[in-house]
Amino acid sequence: GGSRSWERRFEDSVQKPRAEVGFARVAEAEKAALMELLRGMLAFRPAERSTAREVLESRWMEGWGMPALKESWRVSGTRVERN
Repeated sequence: GGSRSWERRFEDSVQKPRAEVGFARVAEAEKAALMELLRGMLAFRPAERSTAREVLESRWMEGWGMPALKESWRVSGTRVERN
């Protein structure tokens, strides 16, 4: 079914390549949050898709996406100005 397909694709396209270059595998909690985010973004019917706000406030974005982005800004010395 669709769930197995997602699982297989995630394993083949994310987990294996990460392992091949020495990166840690994505943990189950992050993986579950990411799958939830992607399912909402990729819903077939537009009315069922996540809004931009829902994406930005998702578990994955708040728990992993934004913290990683902020860390990359810190490491690179990038300054972000908000209006």
